Amino acid sequence: MKNEYSNTLVFKLFSICLLLLTSINGYSCQCKSKLPLDSARYDEILNSDLIFIGEVIEINIEENYSIIQPIEVFKSDQVLKEPIKINIDIYCEPIIYSKGKWLIYASFFDDRLMVNVCGLTRSFKKPDENRYFQLPPPPPPPSPKDTVEVTYTEYKIPKYIRLENRKTAIKELEKEVEILRENN
Repeated sequence: MKNEYSNTLVFKLFSICLLLLTSINGYSCQCKSKLPLDSARYDEILNSDLIFIGEVIEINIEENYSIIQPIEVFKSDQVLKEPIKINIDIYCEPIIYSKGKWLIYASFFDDRLMVNVCGLTRSFKKPDENRYFQLPPPPPPPSPKDTVEVTYTEYKIPKYIRLENRKTAIKELEKEVEILRENN
């Protein structure tokens, strides 16, 4: 009888532990499919707590934050003149990875200011590195089972395509800043 009680207790404890482990909120970064750029802009403007152009003056990857000096503020509940600390999510885009001038879309989460995950925050130097302007990945190499003999060379996106993409991204960034200025 005692052994049966012991087995039941172990089973109950195991079940409780399993339930607790499966109920803990896991964090995963999966950006939904991209909205059309104009729709994404509208969502970012509507849902961000803070929108501004700023100069990134410090990046601390170990502690996941950036210090940014606001230059031009488009949306905020307070006057921003001093550098502000923004938490960065190193697992989700966009990631503030370099110093320089950036357009920032941020929101408060649990009293921490964070760059909007999967949003339009981007650098003025390389705006094409935001997910909305990234070129598609290269095609996979041919399968060994292909009947047609093909020699596969390392696929590189031609320079003229990369340059056109960057020009488009810069043009869209300038357009976005004008929209923000008009709505300010």
